[in-house]
Amino acid sequence: MSSRVKVAMVFPALTTVTCLSAADPCESETCSRRVTASSLALTRLPFDTSGLTVRQFGVEPLVAALPADDALAARSRLHVRELAGRPRFRLPAGTDARWRAYWLAAEEDTPGPVVASVEECLHAVVWDGVTGILPAGAARRHARPGLAFVPVDGHPPSRLVLARRADAPDPLVDAVAAALADAHASADPLVGVHPVVPVAHPAAVAGAEASRPA
Repeated sequence: MSSRVKVAMVFPALTTVTCLSAADPCESETCSRRVTASSLALTRLPFDTSGLTVRQFGVEPLVAALPADDALAARSRLHVRELAGRPRFRLPAGTDARWRAYWLAAEEDTPGPVVASVEECLHAVVWDGVTGILPAGAARRHARPGLAFVPVDGHPPSRLVLARRADAPDPLVDAVAAALADAHASADPLVGVHPVVPVAHPAAVAGAEASRPA
């Protein structure tokens, strides 16, 4: 469902506010040039915020995406330093430099395949044996055979923000932004934004399921 439809479900009379949902960390064009083309964007820092008004409304912890048979996949947590020296999925050249460096979380010359979507990231993990960091929600949205998601320490959590052009103030856009932030706080499912919760390790989930009464 598009972001415009999601907003319209809450504000059916709003037809002039164009909303961009650009919270996919592997979306190579997620940066200020896309935000400025929309009335309002739900996205993540960091990126070049020149000319934008940005309102942070949440943070999300990170997970490492690993092949399921990797030695680190059975860990309950790991530090980002433990991923050093491993190939990473990488965003294309020309992507916002801050965004690219944050999601790489490694030296710029770290080898690895270039990707442009979360699906491409996960394909690289399963088939090429690379690793990388993603928002914790990926463990819920993209769980599948061959993949493991392990919580990561030592790297700043992902900051969820609402952004709009600073040179075009609009009370209608501000009202939508305020409503989205309120919906996030109350976990209103209509806008597709949910409270950030710690990701559970797969082993813990399996143990909880096994102990659940029949």
